[in-house]
Amino acid sequence: MVEGIEDAIGKKQGISLAQPLWRAEQIRKMEQRWAEREGQALYALMERAGAALCSYARHHWPQSHQWWIFVGPGNNGGDGYVLARLARRLGLEPLVIAARAPGLLRGDARRAADEWLAAGGEVMMADALEGASLPAPDLVIDALLGTGVQLPLSSAMTKIVATINGLNAPVLAVDLPSGLNADTGRGMGALVHATRTLSFIGIKQGMLTADGVDGVGQLDWDPLGVVPEAGLVPAAERLDYPRLKSLLTPRPRSAHKGKHGRVLLVGGNLGMQ
Repeated sequence: MVEGIEDAIGKKQGISLAQPLWRAEQIRKMEQRWAEREGQALYALMERAGAALCSYARHHWPQSHQWWIFVGPGNNGGDGYVLARLARRLGLEPLVIAARAPGLLRGDARRAADEWLAAGGEVMMADALEGASLPAPDLVIDALLGTGVQLPLSSAMTKIVATINGLNAPVLAVDLPSGLNADTGRGMGALVHATRTLSFIGIKQGMLTADGVDGVGQLDWDPLGVVPEAGLVPAAERLDYPRLKSLLTPRPRSAHKGKHGRVLLVGGNLGMQ
């Protein structure tokens, strides 16, 4: 278990979060540079992500047994396949529900799917879910879409997102809620509303802006052992009260607003003539 997951599990809300916020492209470059420095394939990070998700889910929902894991066509789905394989090994009952057939996947996602199938796992296609007689889930994992969402979701993916949001079970989002633009925070037509999100490598700036605020639920973070290179400048910085309170001088209870400086507020609409 990497150190970051211990922070996410053991500390109070918000404490485990990193201060820097990153764009999706920066995260991808961090992953590539890590692989080059360590001499490892990127699949090692997918395995770490799956293990981190398994530990996180077991901690926060220890009584859950029926896991519905929705997997998409990319590496986010690959994380879900790794999670399913590890959960099955622990005696849980993961149901993998796929937006794309495993045989059509590529790269690390295909490898993760093949290992799940080789371990005896099965895959249900998402379009076969409606009307199926299945035990109700007590935990739903959203591993549909990752940081690459730039366009509105397809009608098929929108339907899957609606299914996830309509289930009467807590939802764990893998890295970020599906349908969220990682850079802008916009929901791209449809957005999973997670109970909790476990983000990897770094916090994406869109998770704390616009629709991301409503989508992520309780947000935690696991760096998976990836450390940004020295001098790499984040896209933004997260501010919170624990960080700011050391800069705020306590005031006497009898203090008056007129004795503590002035505030200038400037506003307007630049689009108006």
